[in-house]
Amino acid sequence: MLSLIIRYFLLITILNPVLFSAPKEANTWFPEILKNESKDFLPNYSYAGYRWGEKEIPIGEATIKIEEFGAKPNDGKDDTKAILKALKFAMKEDGHVVLKFPPGRFLINDILYLERSQLILKGSGSGEGGTTLAFTRSLEKMRLPESFHQRKEYLIKNKKYSKGKLFSLFSWSGGVIWTRRSEGSKFNGPKLMAINGTRGAHVLELDTVASWRPGDTLDLRWHNTEGKNSRLLEHIYGKEALNIGSRLYERPESSLFSQPVTVESVEDKIIKIKEPLLHDLKPSWNNTLQQLNHLEEVGIEGFRLEFPESKYAGHHLEEGFNGLYITQLKHGWVRDVVIHNTDAGILTSGSKNLTFEGVRVTGRTGHYSVHMGGSYGVLCKDFHFESRALHDPSFNSKATLCVYSNGVIRQAKLDQHNGVNHQNLFDNLKIEDGTKLFQHGGAKYWSPTAGQFNTFWNINVQKAKKVSCREAPSARIIGLICESKGFKLDYHPKPYVEGLNKRGISVPSLYEYQLNQRVKK
Repeated sequence: MLSLIIRYFLLITILNPVLFSAPKEANTWFPEILKNESKDFLPNYSYAGYRWGEKEIPIGEATIKIEEFGAKPNDGKDDTKAILKALKFAMKEDGHVVLKFPPGRFLINDILYLERSQLILKGSGSGEGGTTLAFTRSLEKMRLPESFHQRKEYLIKNKKYSKGKLFSLFSWSGGVIWTRRSEGSKFNGPKLMAINGTRGAHVLELDTVASWRPGDTLDLRWHNTEGKNSRLLEHIYGKEALNIGSRLYERPESSLFSQPVTVESVEDKIIKIKEPLLHDLKPSWNNTLQQLNHLEEVGIEGFRLEFPESKYAGHHLEEGFNGLYITQLKHGWVRDVVIHNTDAGILTSGSKNLTFEGVRVTGRTGHYSVHMGGSYGVLCKDFHFESRALHDPSFNSKATLCVYSNGVIRQAKLDQHNGVNHQNLFDNLKIEDGTKLFQHGGAKYWSPTAGQFNTFWNINVQKAKKVSCREAPSARIIGLICESKGFKLDYHPKPYVEGLNKRGISVPSLYEYQLNQRVKK
């Protein structure tokens, strides 16, 4: 009888193995916060990246070769004049321009400005047999724009010193490769008022008829006109008792933060926009709109950037060994780039919808590996930060809807740098040393640490004990795992925490999940 039962069991198993095999996802769990019935707000991060993540970064074929202008790799001679000559030529060319570098090592002693749209600076790869751009001196010894001389006067006037030395001009700005608009105003046309709109919606109402067109980028601003206890600050930070820095209320004429939005349609006073609104719009918040001018379709790819072997000069004393400074750019990218011995690998400002893919930062200690500041929708993915930076990686002042995804970090300090940074995402990260996991920088007059809803998703930390964060309200912490025994999370105020030290999250990347949900890939 027993023999017949065994034979029957084996037969059923062969005919229908699904009935008896262990479910493939038996040890996985789906986050409650993603379920339709959840009432806990979670920002939609899927609009980050080049072309809102909806299109692949283009592959450009060479239209100009750097050798044609006299630059020769591996000859030990300075190539700056030849490269600058090639860039000047590229500025005058029509259509898409791809300036191609062959394999080898080029020596450079000045800033390379990328000042036009539809321009790709293309090397032959960041690895062995690729293209190395060796910068032989720091920004401190290069020709700088007039704005930096004005900044120096400001620092002197306001007695900004560290260890008896004047603050660096390069702690959070400047780079040896620098995107910027060379001429024309940052803004175009009249400034109008938005009087109605709801956080997360794609429609807003103006106080007058607009003449903008689909595809225009508008700078949407929020102003705190009500002082330290304003309704706008409550909307951003919640109702918790926090230390509110003076910069958040002392300048009502200046915007507190902004969101660059893309026009999809205009009908009288109603505008439909591509991106979801970060916040409600109200007449009392002086929500102004004005057309914004950017560079567009600028890419930097396939390079190894090297700086000389040197010691890190210290916090706010940086000499300016900065790699890329990405400013005034939308729908651009950095791809397959290694940056070695840098004070700041990549700095961002005044930009939107960028993708940094396959970036690797190596060598000595610095200030930042990648810094996202004053920008919207920047995506850094598939990265590896091997060096030990003071703020690594960083969501700096006024960064919104920005994302670090699918990365490896040697020593992480998931920096929320004061300055109204909010609704940003650290996503699917592997961290070797997390003993200072939530350590952050930022001036006290820009406090609190962050606005509501910064999100930490599927963060795997090898080493940490007790990790603490203060004054970063309503954070979303889902799937945080630490390999160390006795790990404790001390995060305030009122975070949403789910799946702490619980393995097997079925949504490893929130960014990819939300993008797939939106575009139905």
